[in-house]
Amino acid sequence: MRGLRGMNNIQKAKLLFDLFPEETIAFISFAAEVADKIKKERDTLRTAGGDSILFPAGFWVDLAEDLSKRIRSGDGKLQKSSTVFSEQLFDGDRAFLSKHCLLQYSSGDKLKNTAFRQGVELFFLLGRQPA
Repeated sequence: MRGLRGMNNIQKAKLLFDLFPEETIAFISFAAEVADKIKKERDTLRTAGGDSILFPAGFWVDLAEDLSKRIRSGDGKLQKSSTVFSEQLFDGDRAFLSKHCLLQYSSGDKLKNTAFRQGVELFFLLGRQPA
C-alpha cells in the first residue's frame, strides 16, 4: 500500500468507502443535494460575485451538473462499489466539488461518526500538506 502522501484522490476516496461504506452512502445523498442547490442557484452565483479566487461560478455549476448526472445515472453502483464511487466522483476536476462536499458533510452537525470525520480529515486535509 502507498503512503498517504503518495495516494491520489481516487485512491483516498476508495479507501474511505472501504472503511466506511454506510457513511459514504449518506455522503452521496448529501453531495446530490449540494449539486442540486448549486444548479438551482446558478444565476445567483453568477451575478452575485460567485467567482471564487480559484474558479469562476460557471465552473462550479458545470461541476455540479456533472456530479448530479453521475449520481443519478449510477443505478446504485456508486453505493455498492468503492471503485465506481471513487472513479466517478473523485477523478479529475470533479474532485474539487466532491472534496468540498465531503468536507462539508464531515464537518456538519448531523454526522455522528467521529471516526469517519477523522478519516476525511486524515485523507483530504492532513494528507495534502507537504512533508
